[in-house]
Amino acid sequence: MAITVSAMKRKPFNFGTYHATAGGSGIPLTASLLGVLSVYGDDAGAVLTADTKVVRGRMLYTIDQTGASIARGVLGQTTVAAGVDFSGAARVAGAAGLLELLGTHTVGATAFVGAVIGTVDITTAATVTAGGILAGFLAHRTGAGTVTGNEAAFATKYTTTAWTMGLYMPVGTVVSGGRIGDWVGSAATTSGIAFTTALDVYADGQLDIFQVHGASAADLTSAYSAKAGRFRHVANGITINHESYGLIGQMVMKNCTGAHIHAGLMGTFEVNTAATVPSGAGSYLCAAGIVARVGGATITVGATGFLAGVVSMNIATTVTITSGGIHAAFACCKSTTGVTWAEALYIQDALVAIRCYAASDTYAHGIKAVVATPAGVTTHALKIAAGIVAGYIPVYADETF
Repeated sequence: MAITVSAMKRKPFNFGTYHATAGGSGIPLTASLLGVLSVYGDDAGAVLTADTKVVRGRMLYTIDQTGASIARGVLGQTTVAAGVDFSGAARVAGAAGLLELLGTHTVGATAFVGAVIGTVDITTAATVTAGGILAGFLAHRTGAGTVTGNEAAFATKYTTTAWTMGLYMPVGTVVSGGRIGDWVGSAATTSGIAFTTALDVYADGQLDIFQVHGASAADLTSAYSAKAGRFRHVANGITINHESYGLIGQMVMKNCTGAHIHAGLMGTFEVNTAATVPSGAGSYLCAAGIVARVGGATITVGATGFLAGVVSMNIATTVTITSGGIHAAFACCKSTTGVTWAEALYIQDALVAIRCYAASDTYAHGIKAVVATPAGVTTHALKIAAGIVAGYIPVYADETF
C-alpha cells in the first residue's frame, strides 16, 4: 500500500517535537526502543536489475540558486548539547552507512560495494568556477570553534581488523591523484597552504603540509625494501621527449634573502641514541642522506648523453658571487657542531676516477692532459680522462706530505 501526501501539505509527518537543545522534546530512545522509524526492504529472493532503494529523499531545483540556501536530499543530524563528552566505545555521527557482510562474499571486477557511495551524475556538462567545488564526497567545516588534538576531513578507524588500504584510486577512475593547494606561475603565496606554527603538531619545530610516518619493528630480511613513500614513473616502448622524473622537490624563491638551509629536495640519515653503519658481505652496503641507484637491464648511453647517479645541472642565467661565497656543483661542508668529514670524496670502484672535459691547446674550458704512463715506483695513479685522451698523476711510494 502506498501513501501519497499532497504537495500542499507543508509538514506531512512529524515524529516528536523539535527543540534546539532541550531534552525530552523528541521521542525518547531506550534499550528497548532503538529507533523512531524503521523501514525494511529486501530482494524477495530475486535478482534486482533496477536502481532500488529502501528510502529515497529527493530535492529538485528548477531555477538558478543565487541565495545562501542549503538543501539536501536527505539530512542526518546529531546535535550535541554543551558539556556533553564521549568516551569508551562511543560512535557518533550525523549520518551513517552500514554495510553488513554476514558470510563469505566475492566482489566482482565490475562491481563496487561500499558502506557509503557518493555519486555525481553529469548528464551533459558542468563548469566549476575557480573557488567552487564539485565532489563525490565533500567535508564541510562550519563554526569558529577550535580543536585541540587530531581533527581531519577524512579519517580511518577499525574495531577488529585494520583496513588494507587507507585510500585507493584504481587506474582510469581519476585524472589526477590529488592536489594540495594550487600552482600559479607568479609564485603568489596565497596559492599554497601557508606554513604557520600551527603545523608544529609534535612540538619538534617541523612544519609539514603532508606527513607520512613508517616504522620497522622487525628485520624483514634483504628480500624487501621498506620506504615511507614510493613514487614510480613507468615509460614503455616510446620515444620520450618530455622531462620525466619519479619525484621532484622544488623550492621557489621570489625576492627573498636566504638565511638558513634551502633546497629543492633534502634527504637525511639520522641516528637516535646509537647505530652501526651497515657492514658485512657485499659492496653496496651503505648509509647515506641520499642514495642514487642506477640499474635495470641493458642500458645504452648516447654520444652526448649522461648516465649518472647524481647530475648537477645549472640553469641559472645570472649568478653573482660575493667575495668568500661558493658556487659549486658539489660542496662538502659541516655544521658548527658537526664533525669533520673523514674524506670529502671516496671512490670504491671506477674505470676512471675523474673525467674532465677536454681542453683545446689554449687551455679553455677543460683540463689539458698529456698522454703518458706513470714512471718510477708508484703505489697508485690518478687517471684523468680529458675527452678521449687519458692522463695520469702518479703517487709515489716515498712521497711525504
